[in-house]
Amino acid sequence: MKICLLLQRRFARVGHAIAINIKREHPDTRFCAYTEPRYNVAFLQNQMDIKYEGIFLDEDMHKALYSEKLDLEYLKGKEKEYGIPNLWPYIYIDRLLMSSQLIREYPNDKPLLGPEDLLRALQAGIKMTEKFLNEQRPDAVFMGVVNSLSSLLLYELAKKRGIKVIIFAGTRIKDGVILTEDYRTFTWARDIFKKTISGARPLAKESEARKFLREFRSNPRPYHPGLGVGVKKSKVSVLTSLRWYIGSIIRFCFNKERDYSDENPLWNIYDKFTRKIRGLSIQSRFWSEPIKNEKYSFFPLHLEPEMTILLLAPRYADQLHLIKQIARSLPIDQKLYVKEHPQMIGYRKSSYYKELLKIPNVKIIRPDIAGTEITKHAEIVYTIAGTAAWEGILLGRPVITFGNVFYNELSFVKRCNSYEELADLTKNVLTSFEYDEMELIHFISALLEDSVNAEVANLWVKSYTVSEIVGNAGINKLAKLIYSKLCLN
Repeated sequence: MKICLLLQRRFARVGHAIAINIKREHPDTRFCAYTEPRYNVAFLQNQMDIKYEGIFLDEDMHKALYSEKLDLEYLKGKEKEYGIPNLWPYIYIDRLLMSSQLIREYPNDKPLLGPEDLLRALQAGIKMTEKFLNEQRPDAVFMGVVNSLSSLLLYELAKKRGIKVIIFAGTRIKDGVILTEDYRTFTWARDIFKKTISGARPLAKESEARKFLREFRSNPRPYHPGLGVGVKKSKVSVLTSLRWYIGSIIRFCFNKERDYSDENPLWNIYDKFTRKIRGLSIQSRFWSEPIKNEKYSFFPLHLEPEMTILLLAPRYADQLHLIKQIARSLPIDQKLYVKEHPQMIGYRKSSYYKELLKIPNVKIIRPDIAGTEITKHAEIVYTIAGTAAWEGILLGRPVITFGNVFYNELSFVKRCNSYEELADLTKNVLTSFEYDEMELIHFISALLEDSVNAEVANLWVKSYTVSEIVGNAGINKLAKLIYSKLCLN
């Protein structure tokens, strides 16, 4: 078997460690890599554990656009072949190309390229991805996320060729990691859920599912510790920060192979400074306290720009407009509580919150109040595809979603497909919501049965060595699970 690994940024060490674990148990397995940025190529070429038969670099695809002559007839032909249903989603999902993110911080939101260059980037990307897949001929693709032009091209083009594609995601149950063939849902867990709920197969993890529910309800808290209220970030000394910035400026100025994705450290300093100013002195005046016995529904803001919005619900990417539509759909005696995402504090401009407060039945709740405290008393929890709604489900609250998300499989979770139906859908949920505890037990059981506990997020963001990641018990379990799924017909 030959596996193509998508090894983006810091995930490259984790993905490489997974490859090492697979190789140890299945020595005949071969690998190629689809990677970015350039330092990962050096890492993959210099290590001695895995021989990657081919390495595709995203930055080379970007460089190629400048030698591309834009051919709209070519793109129209490829639109028929790869359109979803057209080719624009491949461009709009890319935060770097469309919003200059990673180079600049939000709320800076300016395309990195002009309209024709964006199309040339797409054209070059299609040609180079086709060439890579034709030359490497992998049997399978394993990827952590679909969040860019290159990763979406890899996903869709591999699928079109009948190549097995596996993506991993968090179950939102502690450190649970699950695999899926479709980023919109959890494919194998969904099949288990449908079979157990119909009685076609036994319920394997009922006691564990009930235990998890009891523990969560007795002490509701985010599945990831970094999302909790009052989480203290590690402090870095001024001297350490100064050394890092001076070093990064020197490296940036003297780097002969500078790529489009390289961050200008001077912009980094400026953006961080302005974010601190916004966070400390501007935004607190917009926050409100929840009022006891006040009726409200809840919409927690998402990270922005983020894959959750750009890929799973592109029609609802404008959260401000979405909130206006939700507010209009509510009964006259009900408020809409909006709460900032913990990781977005300081990023949005005051004008964003001012626009929210123009909506007469909207309140912006203090971000240091636990989201679960708001969720457990909400009449409805609205979300595009966020974790707060999963917490609402666990607490037995009505949920309306706007995007593709794994818990849409539950019959009592309602998906809104258009603004036109939102008011009626809201009314129906408020008047006829029927929570099904046993269905939720079946669903949690399916997630537990089809997942492993692996602290991938922690290993991803912290500076563990490859050998430490390879030796991690959770990574070893995940590698076994990946290989077992790849061997399924």
